Amino acid sequence: MSSESSSVEKKQKVAFLLRNRRLKLLVCQPYDTVDNVSGGKWSLPSTDVYEGESHQTALKRLTESNFFFEGIVGDLQTTHKYYENGVEVELFIYRVKIKYGEPRNKSIYKDQKSLRIDKIVDNDFAYPYNEIIMDKLFGFLVEIKSVTGGY
Repeated sequence: MSSESSSVEKKQKVAFLLRNRRLKLLVCQPYDTVDNVSGGKWSLPSTDVYEGESHQTALKRLTESNFFFEGIVGDLQTTHKYYENGVEVELFIYRVKIKYGEPRNKSIYKDQKSLRIDKIVDNDFAYPYNEIIMDKLFGFLVEIKSVTGGY
């Protein structure tokens, strides 16, 4: 009997939390594609981690190439495993601070907005971000002081 369940394709993704001084969080609305139907729901900015690439390099690529700002990658806030189109995805969410520039969408997302943290529960987040934000990150998001360490 062969063990084919161990041959599940795996990949890593990184996402960032960008919270400004007015306690607003940058969120994005992905375009619907064949592989990803968000149905107009919101998510955190994220990208795949390429083979041989560090999480920090992937986040730098995302912030500089897709959002036009230079960021300082902070602490890992949480991780989450889920399945997306039969692929096991391990998502790593980091806190990022702006070093230079202002986040602007380079058309990789349908829309972006700064969301007041106290209004998070009023917004519809795409899977898996709906679980992550409510279960793992809500306490972090409402804190005024930065978190030291992860969950």
